[in-house]
Amino acid sequence: MSKPSLRASVAAALSSITPAQRASQSAAVLEQLRSVPAFASCTGAASIYLPMEGACNEVDTWPIVADLLARGVRVAVPRVCGCSPTDMKMLGLSGDLEAAKALPRTKWGIPEPDEAAAASMEDLTESEDLSLLLVPGVAFDARCGRLGHGRGYYDAFISRQRRLQGGGRPQVIGLALNEQIVEAVPMGELDERLDAVVSPQGELRFTSEADGAKAARLLQRGEGAPAEGAGAGEAAALSSRVEIAVGRFKYACLRVSPPRGSGGAPFLAVRSGRGSYHADVAEAGG
Repeated sequence: MSKPSLRASVAAALSSITPAQRASQSAAVLEQLRSVPAFASCTGAASIYLPMEGACNEVDTWPIVADLLARGVRVAVPRVCGCSPTDMKMLGLSGDLEAAKALPRTKWGIPEPDEAAAASMEDLTESEDLSLLLVPGVAFDARCGRLGHGRGYYDAFISRQRRLQGGGRPQVIGLALNEQIVEAVPMGELDERLDAVVSPQGELRFTSEADGAKAARLLQRGEGAPAEGAGAGEAAALSSRVEIAVGRFKYACLRVSPPRGSGGAPFLAVRSGRGSYHADVAEAGG
């Protein structure tokens, strides 16, 4: 699906959401975030978008902002000051939650510092103190692809921060309503893939090179070694013996070698619960 078509499709799905449903999903996103280490352990600075007033097309971030401020985290919010993708700054809030809610609204109803307010706010756009970026989007997929509104502000900001910090910092997490999770997001050359996406259903995390290396080490240890006599027919029969749970999970299919004569099945399917990556799930299952 093209980007314009996908935006239209998601907008249609979001049009039926009520304010109460949005509030419920947003509360669930915050609860899911609290189990994400990058969020739970954040003590320095984090950037986050502020929600569009009266709209039900994105996660309401006010409760998340309140949680961060209550923990003493320095919170930076966006200010768009031009049409170029690099014309978005992240400015540190200088007051409490009520002061943030009192920020002027743009023509789209988004709370944003105006020129006068921005003059007295700390510019964290290129700060290495930002360990966590909580970003919006129109749509997200399970490989942490993100579709924005097409202006490129967040892709440019994420790219700049990753070049500045390196070493896996900052952690970039997309916040999504259930209706914003789609099968696949078309990704262009300048589109930045996120580290994770958090929705009311839980966390989706992109499988990294490190994850692939960990899976390879598990195979070398023998936990994924082929069982004697295991063939394609048994693999094909796996789907008839595995109950796939409702929701979004990562599964690891383990080929095991049961004791001779035990008659044990050569395959096990393990569902996520103790790991963010497939290799973590496989290790726990082993």
